[in-house]
Amino acid sequence: MTPTDDTRNALTDTRRRVFVSYGHDRYAIVAERLAEDLRATRYEVWFDRDQIRPGDDYHEYITEGLEWTSSTPGTGCFLLLMTPHSVRRPDGFCLKELARAAQRNLKIIPIMVATVEPPLWIADRDYLDLRDMVPPDQYAARYSEKLRRLSEAIDRSSMVSRHGFASRFL
Repeated sequence: MTPTDDTRNALTDTRRRVFVSYGHDRYAIVAERLAEDLRATRYEVWFDRDQIRPGDDYHEYITEGLEWTSSTPGTGCFLLLMTPHSVRRPDGFCLKELARAAQRNLKIIPIMVATVEPPLWIADRDYLDLRDMVPPDQYAARYSEKLRRLSEAIDRSSMVSRHGFASRFL
C-alpha cells in the first residue's frame, strides 16, 4: 500500500517547533522579536509570555512546552538566548530548561545576545551572535540576515553534534 498525496504531504509538511528560552531582563525584547518573527515565517513557537499567565505553575508550563516541542521527533529546536541573567547561576531557570531540552534530544541553538561565558556543556557549539544588534529594530538589515541564518540552522538536520560546529558561521 502506498501513501496518498495527502499522507505524503502531511509527513513532509511537519513544521519545526521552536522553544525560546531567555532571561527576563533588558534583553527580553530580542526574545520577543525572535519569537514573533519565527512564528510569522513558518515555525510553531513556544514562548512563555504567550503561554503562562499570572498564577500559573511556571514549572508545569515549561515542562508542557518542552514536551510539545519534542513531541514530533526531528522537528523540535531549543533556542537559548545567552545573557548575564539567563546563564547567571547553575540552578537558574534557563539552564534547567537547557538540561531538560538536552534530555529530550532537542536540537540546541545558542544565541549570544550579550557577552557571557556559555554554559560549559554547550561551550563548543556554534552560536548565533546578536550582540551587535540590540535592540533589533535599530538594525533591521543585519537582524534580517541573522534571522535568515537562524532559520537555516533550525531547518538543518535535527541531529545535535556532540562536537559543535566547525566554524562560527552563524
